[in-house]
Amino acid sequence: MKVVHRALLATLLIFGAIVAAVALLADSRALEDFVEKRIEARTGRDAHIGNIEIRIGRCLYVAAEDLRIQNPEWAKSPMLAEGTAIRACTAWLPLFIGRADLKEVRVENIRLGLEREGERATWKFDEEEDEGKSRVRPLHVSIIDSAVYFRDRDEKTEMNIKVSGGVGGGDEVRLEATGRFRDAPMQIVASTPAQMPTPNTPALLTASAVLGRTTAVAVGRFKELGIDGMDIQLALAGDDLAELNRLGINLPETPPFALRGRLVYTADTWDFSPFEGRIGDSDISGRFAYIVREPRPLLRADLKAHLLDFDDLGPLVGAPPKTKAGETASPEQKAKAQAIAANGRVLPDKPLGIDKWPRMDADVRFRADRVLRPNAVPVDGLNTHLTITDAKLQLKPLNFKMASGNVNADITIEGKSKPPRGSANIGIDKLELGQMFPQLDNQKAAAGKLYGRIKLDAHGESIAQLAGSANGEITLMVNGGHMSALLLELAGLDAGEAIMILASRGDKPVPLRCAIADFNVKDGQATSEIAVIDTMDTLFNVEGGVNLDEEALDLKVDPKPKDQSILSFRTPLLVGGHFNDPSVRPQAGPLVVRGGAVVLLALVNPILALAPLIETGPGENSDCGAFAQRARAEGVKSKPQKN
Repeated sequence: MKVVHRALLATLLIFGAIVAAVALLADSRALEDFVEKRIEARTGRDAHIGNIEIRIGRCLYVAAEDLRIQNPEWAKSPMLAEGTAIRACTAWLPLFIGRADLKEVRVENIRLGLEREGERATWKFDEEEDEGKSRVRPLHVSIIDSAVYFRDRDEKTEMNIKVSGGVGGGDEVRLEATGRFRDAPMQIVASTPAQMPTPNTPALLTASAVLGRTTAVAVGRFKELGIDGMDIQLALAGDDLAELNRLGINLPETPPFALRGRLVYTADTWDFSPFEGRIGDSDISGRFAYIVREPRPLLRADLKAHLLDFDDLGPLVGAPPKTKAGETASPEQKAKAQAIAANGRVLPDKPLGIDKWPRMDADVRFRADRVLRPNAVPVDGLNTHLTITDAKLQLKPLNFKMASGNVNADITIEGKSKPPRGSANIGIDKLELGQMFPQLDNQKAAAGKLYGRIKLDAHGESIAQLAGSANGEITLMVNGGHMSALLLELAGLDAGEAIMILASRGDKPVPLRCAIADFNVKDGQATSEIAVIDTMDTLFNVEGGVNLDEEALDLKVDPKPKDQSILSFRTPLLVGGHFNDPSVRPQAGPLVVRGGAVVLLALVNPILALAPLIETGPGENSDCGAFAQRARAEGVKSKPQKN
């Protein structure tokens, strides 16, 4: 609308200034010819005016009828302006200081054709334009049955705008626009009194709009012609906040949303605050400001969620939200979820939109009081500070309160690097093992505190690419606690011990001396340097690794019992498969050997068949102290275990 306003004012200025200069001429065809030539000289376009009328009274009255000004040949619309009449009454005194205060303006059946292609535009003329403050100020406007055709080839925008209205007596200016805005279908209906707003007399605005799959309703006031001084109550709803990026901002992808709040525009700042609403299944509130500045605009926000559904964060890292019953997702997001499920990938491989970061800086603080995450490690709170400065993203800090402990992370992605480079430094402190497995009953399976440090560097444009190129170290340690005796025996395929546990004393916990995992990560391949679970009953050694690029598991868990048992089929367990479908199976070789020995000995003496199944307890205590010392030296913090 700012372009429409400028074009209309340019037309009025042409008539007001030129006609005022020839106000003493007689009302004749000579006057129309003179004005037509001046317009043609000013615009470089053919022009026609059927009649000009000038009257001198309390104001300078000028009217032009049967008006036509051509567009250049490259434009779709043949005319820049054509219509029945433009009438204006200009105050005398402002004319002496070079300003035209149009006390009354009446526009009848005018059609404007405004088009842009690259650097050229139909409203740009051969002579240099004055880009300073407009010297034309309309005070009262009446628009009768007029329209604007607007096209911007480069922005993929094409709109037909109908404008009508009147002055005084409760009349209003009504605008209806249909077409496409930046390649998305658009429709706008807006109305405001024809009284032009001033800083002392703001005008009321009511509007509703549809852009793509986003709807907006606004009611409020503005104090200047345009958007300066706008103060409205705004309600927004749609499938994805990223659809608003057509307006020139850079918002992340989200689940469907509904927001409402106060929108104020002053001094190059859009301030949406306070606001509240929902994004997906999470509530959201806070303050949001978009500041137009050089060299890049700034998005500043302070956001809070009382209840955050963890699934709603998926689109931020390239994953669609959950689509099961009860979850909020758009039809497009549901289709993406089905496609991802079909390709079998777990890590999101959708680009993070890093190429858009240079367009805008950001300073966003977010906190959530409670996090909804069913059937997974519970998260009790989230707090983070995100900044983007010259395409460099930092999440510092990113804090999770979970399992009665904390996970603290600093994450950096250099968006200007080709490919983008990222680093993560993650600390894990005092996570309760029992709470990390909510599907297990009352922490009987395991207890103890988990500590750890993860330091990785990577490159790529998606989470999958970053993980597949990662280099660094992962060190984890459990200090003290216990594990389920039944779980340990079943993990070691010790049927005899498992039967004894179930038949006699029940599933009693076995003290956990220590558990340490130290993985070296190179080019997305995490290989175990040290991986031990040491209990009073069994020593588990873990070998192998995890391929983050192919999302594949290749681990061998070798149990070494510390007690004697019969009916033991102890053999290494092989953990394989993909992230989305892991498998656990006993290693066939040792199991076949034991099974063959059982069959052969049974042929000699049935009692001898039990001999291969008797476990003599070769396991020894691991050196937990040495492991702990090494782990602490690599950054894992833990409190010393009490005797």
